[in-house]
Amino acid sequence: MQNWYCENEECGACINDERYQCVGCEGWFCRHCSCAFEGTDYRVCSSCLLVWQRLHRLFERTCCAFCGQVREEADRLWCHACERLLCGEAS
Repeated sequence: MQNWYCENEECGACINDERYQCVGCEGWFCRHCSCAFEGTDYRVCSSCLLVWQRLHRLFERTCCAFCGQVREEADRLWCHACERLLCGEAS
């Protein structure tokens, strides 16, 4: 019988009975070295979660809160097109 072990080198727990595949790196982890991803049934390892959090923060700082496109001006919440659409103002 093949034994499965958590891919977190610091853990290395045997995961024959209960193992979770990370949706990011597709590695196999124990329950303690993975977590549910943002209200879904998907699991993610701590390394991939950290990368996703960094990308998400970068996205929030640079992209329009309405359409998700890159904003022309970093200090505004929306891009020019969405601002005209939502506020009816010419920018």
